[in-house]
Amino acid sequence: VELYLAEPNTQTLEVEGQTLEWRSVDNSNPTMNTPLSGSIDLVGSLDGGQFIVVFEEPGHPGAGSTAFYSNFFNQSVLGIEVAQDALGPVDPTRAYAFRVHGHVFHYVFPFFYYYVDSDDTVRFGPLGRPNIGGSFTEDNSLEPVTRTQAVVRTKGRTIRRKTTVVNTVDTPADRDREADWQTDDESYGAAK
Repeated sequence: VELYLAEPNTQTLEVEGQTLEWRSVDNSNPTMNTPLSGSIDLVGSLDGGQFIVVFEEPGHPGAGSTAFYSNFFNQSVLGIEVAQDALGPVDPTRAYAFRVHGHVFHYVFPFFYYYVDSDDTVRFGPLGRPNIGGSFTEDNSLEPVTRTQAVVRTKGRTIRRKTTVVNTVDTPADRDREADWQTDDESYGAAK
């Protein structure tokens, strides 16, 4: 899962205290449709205009931790390493919902405090997608996704946000709509 902070590069988001949740259902077999779900407490920070990759690592124990991931472009990308299967199954018959959210309190000595709120949701896969909260408008514009898993340095197939060039910067669409997304190869932190 790639997380991107659509803010100016002068902004930083402390992702510590933010949560990545996921839900998945298989509507192709109603008698075996057991919903699956999970959550990951995020760690570290993310600068505006940057990616962080949440990736599964076989043998990684317990909670997520900051680590670097070597992607298929042989680039070292900042990431959050989690246990194998922490992000759920990769299955083209399943419908998915992912949500990053948090409400984090910051105290600045001696008199000031502020909150950092985040909330972003995406749902994809066959219709009958699970509701995970947050704002997301389905408009049936996202073509079916044959989701495949990335193996070592082999690209997987999934979805990513559509982008537009704003002042020479490739900027992801963020209108909380299905139309903001497209089927594509996973980029693992490489802006397209």
